[in-house]
Amino acid sequence: MDPNPTPFIKLAWTSFIGWLTGLYFYFEPIHYVWKVAIVLWIVNVIVGYIAGMVINDEKMDWKKFMRAFLEMSIYLFLTNMLFALGDQMDNKTEVQNVLNITTWGLIAFYIINVLKNFTRLCPGESPGAKLLRYIYFLLSLEFVKKLPHMRDFQKNEQPKNE
Repeated sequence: MDPNPTPFIKLAWTSFIGWLTGLYFYFEPIHYVWKVAIVLWIVNVIVGYIAGMVINDEKMDWKKFMRAFLEMSIYLFLTNMLFALGDQMDNKTEVQNVLNITTWGLIAFYIINVLKNFTRLCPGESPGAKLLRYIYFLLSLEFVKKLPHMRDFQKNEQPKNE
């Protein structure tokens, strides 16, 4: 018996790379989802870091970073799982439509979060700062809170301490 495990390690490494390559090409129809999600995640992390650093004089918060990474990992896992299930059910088109809808939801979430951080970075009364605040106000549906009787409704919906 050869005490040198090199051939086994080489075979295991080659098998692993082959498996990853196969997965990559299996999920090729939803690469656009991955690209959009990862680019938005990077922008969100960078703008959030800059906002925390400038406004709160924070250093890199690894807990926040890991939470953001975990959220993105969960999103990518769910999109991959949905695609695989749709493929097994022979419904790729329908699943891609669902993935498009969820990706638009993710886009909205990240754009609102980036806008919130930009409004924190630009608190002045310049036209650009006002425009940012207005866009954030519209996209985040803050105007819903201004509707008549909305506060009363929210107070009634809060759990009662019994």
